[in-house]
Amino acid sequence: MAIELAAHCVSGDASCQAGFNWLLTNFWSFFSDDPAQFVCVFSHHGVLLSGDILRGLAQGQWLREKLRLLRLQAFVLDSQCESFIHVLCDRFGYCIIQDPGGTSSGEVRLYRGIVTLNVMGVPIAPLESTVSEDELRQVDRKAAAFVVSVYQALGGTEYRTCGVHLMNDCVIVCLPADGSLVGEPVVGEPLPIAGAVCCPGCSPRLFPFCEPAYTVSEDQLYKEQESWLSMGRLLAPSPAELWFLRSGLLDEVFEKDLS
Repeated sequence: MAIELAAHCVSGDASCQAGFNWLLTNFWSFFSDDPAQFVCVFSHHGVLLSGDILRGLAQGQWLREKLRLLRLQAFVLDSQCESFIHVLCDRFGYCIIQDPGGTSSGEVRLYRGIVTLNVMGVPIAPLESTVSEDELRQVDRKAAAFVVSVYQALGGTEYRTCGVHLMNDCVIVCLPADGSLVGEPVVGEPLPIAGAVCCPGCSPRLFPFCEPAYTVSEDQLYKEQESWLSMGRLLAPSPAELWFLRSGLLDEVFEKDLS
């Protein structure tokens, strides 16, 4: 996503290094001794992270030195789930926690150091395609369905009183927890903007490669949507914050096993 905006630091840190490099050093380094490779695996499996601890990253109040435990949920398209778990265990030293009582909803719990990941495969219902629909549109719909399913699965959970925080490799969005904002796919007009209800003024938070992290403005969100529409892409899901997260996921993840 090519977004030009006046940049500012993601935290009170004196350093104003590129947002993604900051993220590698201060966040992804907990997940692996080779965080760059970890993020590549994370991205190529289309993983979405969720957890209230992401609020600190979104608000620019991340305090690495005070972290004692990093517990997150990791949502993966069900066709990618087994591969993702295998790579984390085989290449990055994660171990599966054997829970005698089992975990809810088929979660697999992994741990490494202070990190615990509850990995869950997300099934997507078969798409009903028309003769005129091309593969690109099917990919858009499948990816949108994945993001919506994750958001709605998180909505209304008792311990998320403030909202849902979702993250891909370099974007965080903050939205209300009830899942009621999700609307129907839009073809020819920009999606509404939720206004970051659970973290006002902090969503979406982007960590770009060439400039410091920043919160994407409403004007920039509209410009990105117009650019997406000009390429013939489907704007979904609504609201725009969720679509912005979806548009950062790799299409190749959703090109497999298209119905």
